[in-house]
Order: sequence, then C-alpha cells, then structure tokens
Amino acid sequence: MKDEKNKYIDGVFNYCDRWCEKCRFTANCRVFSTESKIYTHQILNDGEFPKAEDIFKYEIEDTEESENEFDDNDFWEDVDLDFDEEEEDDDLFKRPKEKKEYQLEKLADEYFRIAHSFIKSLDNKFNLTETINQKIKEPGFKFLFDNIEIVSWYHMFIMVKIKRALRDKGELKIGMDDFENEISTYDMNGTAKIAAISVKRTQKALNNLFSLVKEFSSEIEEMMVLLGRILNQLDIEFPDYKDFKRPGFDTEK
Repeated sequence: MKDEKNKYIDGVFNYCDRWCEKCRFTANCRVFSTESKIYTHQILNDGEFPKAEDIFKYEIEDTEESENEFDDNDFWEDVDLDFDEEEEDDDLFKRPKEKKEYQLEKLADEYFRIAHSFIKSLDNKFNLTETINQKIKEPGFKFLFDNIEIVSWYHMFIMVKIKRALRDKGELKIGMDDFENEISTYDMNGTAKIAAISVKRTQKALNNLFSLVKEFSSEIEEMMVLLGRILNQLDIEFPDYKDFKRPGFDTEK
C-alpha cells in the first residue's frame, strides 16, 4: 500500500501561507521537496544552482520510490523555480491606471504601514534578533516571541494576497472567455481565503500581545480595527471565498 505521507497533494502549495517551518504538509508538497533539493545542492556545491535536468532527475527518483506517476509537462507547470518573491510581488503593485481603486486595498496598505512600524518598535525594545537564541527557552519570552513572529510573518503577506485577489477580480471584467474567467475566479477565491486566514491568525496574535506589551496598546487597537475592516471588505468583494476548498488543508478526511 502506498504511504500517503509521501504522496504529493496536487496544488497544496498554491493557497498556503508559505510558512514551511509551521506546515504539516511539507512531505506532501512538491515545491517544498524541489526547493529543499535545490538548497541542498547549493550548500554542497558552493552556492552553485543545479541544472534543470538534475532537479527533474531528483523528482523522478522520488516518484519511483513512492510509486507516484506524473507527466513531464505537469511537473514543470507545478514547480516554480523563480524564488525571487520580491520580483513576483512587485508585479502585484503595478496596477494599470484605469483599474478601479478598492477600499480593501487601501486598508491593506494602511495596515502594512502601521504593522511594519509596530514590528520595528518591538524589535528595538526587545532586541529580538540578538536575544532570541538566549531567551527562546524562557516560557514567557517564547510566548511573546511566537506572537510577534506571527504578526511579522503575515503583515506583508496580507497586503500582497489582497492585491493579487483584487487583480484577479479586475481581470474578470476584461472580457475573457468562460474558461479563463473560471480560472481567475478560482484563484481569486483561493487567494482571498488565505488572506482572510492570515488576518484571523494575526488578530489572535495581537490579542495575545495586548496584555504583554501594554505600552503599544494604541497601535494594537488601531491594527485590530483595520483587520476587522479588512475582513468585512473581504466578505463584500469576495462573497464566495469561504466556500473555497484549499487542496490538502480543507480537503482532509
């Protein structure tokens, strides 16, 4: 019988939060597997990037061991070998002038600005980058750090995913055929869902931080209000996103 833990889940990486360290599906993720092999190759070869055929060879070996089969073209469609996320994110900020401005986008931009400043202030106060290894085992500090880490991880992610979802929504008005509209609608709702999930996780972390860093209570309150408004706008702009089933995450038996 096949080991389900070693079986790739198609598209599991499409609507995740890219926080592989916290993910329970790394053994089922083709992108994580491929990236891990690329990084390992670079470590063992003085930073040299592996050839495409070598990456593909690794995947063939894994596939044969787990008795999985996939088409050569399907593999390359799934795997994103461009790891420059900043370049990808930059495309999302380049909105044609004729496109509608959404209140949701403005809220996401405002939240990012305030959250970024908040995180920098916390880092300055607790000197997180230098004390983390020394204090992480202390229960009180670990709880504080874990919640700061959540806010930090998602503060730009929320903005980027909202912009992407709105971009997909805008493309629906350009007059594409039914198939293209279906693809954009699917991506739009999946992206909106992971944005909403990220907002809710951040809200929980901020609520925990409220009693831990009382001197920042006004900033936390402001961020909580913004996140609440963002959730409301997500419901308005993407009314069907809650019904979206993310591969793996929402389809487990």
